[in-house]
Order: sequence, then C-alpha cells, then structure tokens
Amino acid sequence: RPRPDAHWLLLVDGLDEIIDPARRGAVLGRLAALTADDSPVHQFVVTSRPLPAWELDRLGNKVDRLELQPFDRADLRSFAVDWFKIGDVPSPEQQAEHLLAQTEHSNFAALVRVPFMATILCDLHRQRLASEETGPARGDVHPFPVDTERPDSRGALYQWFTDMLQEQQFEADLTAAEGESFDN
Repeated sequence: RPRPDAHWLLLVDGLDEIIDPARRGAVLGRLAALTADDSPVHQFVVTSRPLPAWELDRLGNKVDRLELQPFDRADLRSFAVDWFKIGDVPSPEQQAEHLLAQTEHSNFAALVRVPFMATILCDLHRQRLASEETGPARGDVHPFPVDTERPDSRGALYQWFTDMLQEQQFEADLTAAEGESFDN
C-alpha cells in the first residue's frame, strides 16, 4: 500500500487478455472502485485491444478513453524518417521511402500502420542495412542477413524482435562483464 500522502500511477496492460468476461468485469469493477474518490490515491492507465463499450462503461464517465490510431502513409513516412535519423541510417528520407515501397504491397501493409509494428519493421530495415554495409567479411551476424528471407508473418516478426532484444541484452551483459574483468 502506498503511504497516505503518496500517489501511485499504475499501468494495467492487456486487459483484453483476461479471457473470461466475468473476471475482466471484476477487474474493471475494482479499478472503478479505486478511482471513484474525487482525489484518488491511485491513477491508472489501462491498455487493451478493443472491447465492447458496455464493458468499459463500468469505469464510469470520469475516465478518459483514448484510442491509438493507425498511421496513415504520411505519419508512417515521418515516423520512419525520424527512426532512421536516430539510428544514424544514411539517407533516412530515401530509406523511409524504400521501406514504404517494400511494405505497401506485402502482407505487412496493414501491420506497418500500427505504431509498435512500424517500430519493429523500421528496426528490421535498419538491421538489414547494417548487414549490407558490414557484410560477412567482417563476421558480423545479424538476425536477418541480406541473403535470407524477411519474416513473413506477425509471429516471425515478433520472434525476430524478441531475438534481437535478447541478443542486445546478451551483448550488453557481456560488455559489462568484460569491463569488470579488466577492472580487477
């Protein structure tokens, strides 16, 4: 429990993943009870895929509801350009157009409009460009080298992303361990 003078912001992520509507309703009822006070100690951010409006009505009318909108082409282009700039990708505008052209008529055309999926696809594109630049001569290993197929499904894309995150974590842990061994 928070101290009497402390305020908490709690994230409830994936409400829709509670499969049983009765259990999901119980969670919503508990959240509604905790936020009913005019000066609640708890503030909540609840994320969910779309649910029936009547389920969310349990939270009351004082609760703001926001819906994440998909990117349109201009939003996606702007996002990709910014992502590539931050990632030090040469010619970010050209690479954004290249990514848009690759995904426009692919099975990722709808997925790339979702901001999280756009992030993953931008990073995949960035990794492939790095693979092309370094090539096998330097011995660099990338999750999807240029001579392999791109992920062809949402599941394969998620697998690539989690593998990449795990590899980055492993490299960070290894670098830290190497640093510690040199310090001793």
